[in-house]
Amino acid sequence: VLMCIALARPGLAGVALPAPKPLDPQAKLCAEPIARAERERHIPGQLLAAVAVAESGRWLGKDRAVFAWPWTVTSGTKTWYFPTRETAVAHVQTLKARGVRNIDVGCMQVNLGYHGYAFASVEQAFDPEVNVAFAAGFLSHLHAARKSWALAVGLYHSATPSLQNRYR
Repeated sequence: VLMCIALARPGLAGVALPAPKPLDPQAKLCAEPIARAERERHIPGQLLAAVAVAESGRWLGKDRAVFAWPWTVTSGTKTWYFPTRETAVAHVQTLKARGVRNIDVGCMQVNLGYHGYAFASVEQAFDPEVNVAFAAGFLSHLHAARKSWALAVGLYHSATPSLQNRYR
C-alpha cells in the first residue's frame, strides 16, 4: 500500500520507505499453511486467514498487528494464548482430565469434541499444518454443500443460526 501511495504521489516518489520488520516467527506458523491451503483448495484469498484471525487472533504489540496464534486454546468463553505447543497441550490435557469436552485448539480453533477424530493426538491437533489442513477441508466441504462461502463460514463457527449470522 505504501508503495502504491509513493508511486501515485509524485512528491513521495523518491522517499525511501522503511523496511518491513520481521514478524514473530510463531506468528508465521499459521500464516504460511493458511495461504497454501487457500491456494490449493481454491478458497477465496484471505478468507481462511480471516477465519483464523477471528478464531485465534492475538495482538502482538511489537509487530503492531493481530495474527492467528498456533498455541491458542478456547473452552467456553475463556481463551488462553500459550507461548509453546507443549504448554498448550498440557493445558488441554488438564481440561480433558477435568471432563471438559468443549475445547478448541490451534490456528483454526478446531473443536476436539466434534472433530477430535481428525487428529491422532492432541499434539497433532496443534500442528499448524495439520490443524489448517483439516479446517480448510472442513470449510471447503461446507462450501460444496451450501454453494456459498458466507454460509460456509457461518457453519464453520456454529450450527446455531443466530451464532452463524453474528460470526459472518
